[in-house]
Amino acid sequence: MTGLDTIDVTSKALQSGLFHDEAKARRITGYLVAGIPQTVPLAVRWDRPGHAVKVVMTARSQDAQDGVHIVRTFSRRRRRSPWTVEHTLFLLGEHHRGGAARRMLRASLEAYDGLGVTRIDVHADIDVGGYVWARLGFAATMPDDVRDNLALAVRARPGSYLLREANRVAESSDDDDLMYNLAALTIGTDRSCGKELLSGSGWFGHANLADRRHRERIARHLTTETAAASGTIGDDERERA
Repeated sequence: MTGLDTIDVTSKALQSGLFHDEAKARRITGYLVAGIPQTVPLAVRWDRPGHAVKVVMTARSQDAQDGVHIVRTFSRRRRRSPWTVEHTLFLLGEHHRGGAARRMLRASLEAYDGLGVTRIDVHADIDVGGYVWARLGFAATMPDDVRDNLALAVRARPGSYLLREANRVAESSDDDDLMYNLAALTIGTDRSCGKELLSGSGWFGHANLADRRHRERIARHLTTETAAASGTIGDDERERA
């Protein structure tokens, strides 16, 4: 967080058990908005809707032209249960892109570990989200729906070799590996088709942060992307955390 940001932590949010004082809420916020340039002032609000064991962080750019809107929803089934987090919304103006989402996720994982968050839930859609979350190793929450939709697509477009290959991969993959294998789909020896297949798709997914394979896949993706983008981060894109 910077002096340009405003933060509002309601009394209900403080009573949730996720944190106990505004200072910690501010520190957590710094991780969750890491990657947003420090030159972009944010208005951040933490609140607990109703009497649910749920806390929502909303961060918006104070200038609408910056196009930043982030919503994270923390919840648990009962008090003393582990927290889960839903990445409810992430919008970022194109002029602020260039690794912001990657840096935000890396910093957010550090915050989640400190908070005892055990699971991330996402709705993978919006542009390339259907591909990116799959490449990160997120598992489909409703894998049978993914398989059914692929089968329907093949029947609608029987001439599509890409869809037939995707359907074959889906039928041979277990539930946990389904989306990861689709994102890695390659036809022949050099045609990578995962992004073509999954961009624009919509599916519900999750990552179990206590699962070693899920963590390794996320770490591998973040490391690969960091290496590919080395030297491209400008001074105005320093992380806030």
